[in-house]
Formats: sequence, structure tokens, C-alpha cells
Amino acid sequence: MEIKITAYEDWMKDQVASLFSLQYGVSKQAFSTLIDNFYDHPFQKGKCIRIAALDGKTVVGFQSFFSWPYEMNGKTYRSFQSGNSLVHPSYRSKGIFRKLLEYIDLHREEMGIDFLLGFPIEVSKNSFLRNGWKNILNLDWFVCPSSILSIFSGNENEKLKTIFSQNNSTFIPSSIQNLIHLSTAKEFVDWRINYSTKLNHFYHTYTEKDKTICFSLKTSRRKRIIRELIIGNISTNSKDSVFIQKSLKDLITIVKARRCISIISFAQNPNAFFISSEIIQNVGFKKNNRQIYFCVKSFGGSEPIEDASKWQLFRSDIDTW
Repeated sequence: MEIKITAYEDWMKDQVASLFSLQYGVSKQAFSTLIDNFYDHPFQKGKCIRIAALDGKTVVGFQSFFSWPYEMNGKTYRSFQSGNSLVHPSYRSKGIFRKLLEYIDLHREEMGIDFLLGFPIEVSKNSFLRNGWKNILNLDWFVCPSSILSIFSGNENEKLKTIFSQNNSTFIPSSIQNLIHLSTAKEFVDWRINYSTKLNHFYHTYTEKDKTICFSLKTSRRKRIIRELIIGNISTNSKDSVFIQKSLKDLITIVKARRCISIISFAQNPNAFFISSEIIQNVGFKKNNRQIYFCVKSFGGSEPIEDASKWQLFRSDIDTW
């Protein structure tokens, strides 16, 4: 039977949840809840793009592009991030993923898309490139050792909440011009908080006179014993390199004093030079071999979407943050 590519409809929800349960071993209920909180939340429901591949009435593939607004110099783009891409194991190598991506090309004008973006894994990157996406940059990863005693420190989240804020209202919008950065609009931020685990998210603000910088932070466990603190986003009203270095040093000093974190990490676009290599080295970070692919597909003509130097990107730009 011919595979049909079509817009997602509510009757497909149970089958899509089953598809992801089969692939990733999560319960159907868990993914069904994600659909409710992620896609059917009032912020996303009227904006996100969901596409299904059908064999008759059976869902054999799914692809989504959710509203992920970026801004530059006061302009907000209609931008969408690719995510939750999956084809049933029995239907792979039949060009279904390619057809799911092509659906956007056929309907982009009615959807009013400025550009698409994604952070594809190795196995899917080439499919995006063949569809006209461009891998304009890769995010670099940096790691700073913190405390080898962290495994004996108890619950790291309980310790960190005594020194950092968990109120996202402390996060300041960036006032740096001529860079494309993730939106800080309240409705977008509230939606992200709604589907995220709130207990392991923190904020740290550092101020000197009229200069302010804020770090969004999240804890994560690697191999159960490595306690990682990820710097997800950095927002500031200053490009002063001395100030930025002092703020990073302040953050690292505070974390190390608690001895509850094994490593501190962050990722950034090396082309934008938001934080120079000299600053990174001076405060104790080292670059590792891991990179995160960043691809875009622009439907505009005059916007600088494909200019790697215009993107202010961090770990929290990825939907899985």
C-alpha cells in the first residue's frame, strides 16, 4: 500500500505514543503526557506543525516542527525547530523520512515559515542536508572539573537551591544587538517550564554597577555518579570581556565551594565569539571533542539566517534542555 504523508490529527495520538514507546522503551502514557504538555499546550497547539506517515490507518512515521521563536534587534521570527522524528523499524529505508521533510516544502507558504532549525544526530544529518538544509555551524562543548567528592555530597539539587534562584523571572533579556537569540517572551518561557522538570533548574545573576549577566543552569547525571551542572543560556547587557570572565569565575567558585557537582559544562557557537577562548581557558574550562550539529533551512531572502556569526546559541536552545 502507498504511504500517505499528511497533517497529524488527534485520532493518531495513541499510535504515535506507541511508536515512540517501541523505539525508546518509554511507556505509552509517558509519551501521551508529553503530547499533552508539549504539543497541545495553548502556546504550541495553534502553531506547531505535526506530520504523520500512514499505511492505511496505521501511523508508521512522525515528524514535528514546533514553534521556537528567535529574535534579532526587536524582530521575532516565525521559526520552528525539528524534533521527535521517527519511522517504524519495519518501514525504514523506504524514503519516508525524506517525504516527511518534503511536506514542509509543499506547504510552507500557507504555514508562514521564516526558517526551520534543528540539532540533528549523526544518522539523520544527511537526510536534512539532502532536503536543502545547511549545516552552518556546530556548537563546541567545554568542561570544567568541579569536585571529585561530589558523589558523597547527597542531593545536589537540594544544595544548589540554597545558593541559586529557581525563579525564572530573574533572567534578563539580552540587550546585545545584531545577534539572533532565543526569545525570552513570557508565553514561550512559561510553556518551556510547563513541560520541563523544574526541580533541577536554577538561575545565577552577577552584577557590577550597570552591568548584569545571568546564567541559566540545570543539573544532570552521567553514568549515575557524574553530577553535571550545565550552563544552558547566558544573557547579559554587556560585552565587556573582563566582566564576563569575572562572572564565570564567580559562578565556578560558588559551585566548587558546595562540592556537590563533578563537572560544569556549556556549549556555544564558536563563530559568534560570545565568550572568547582566552576567557574560557582562564576560568578553567577545556574544550572536549564533542560537537552539536546545527542546521537551518531558510525560506527568506534578505535575513542573515545562514550567517554563522549572527547566532547566539547555547545548550538551552535545544528542545531537550
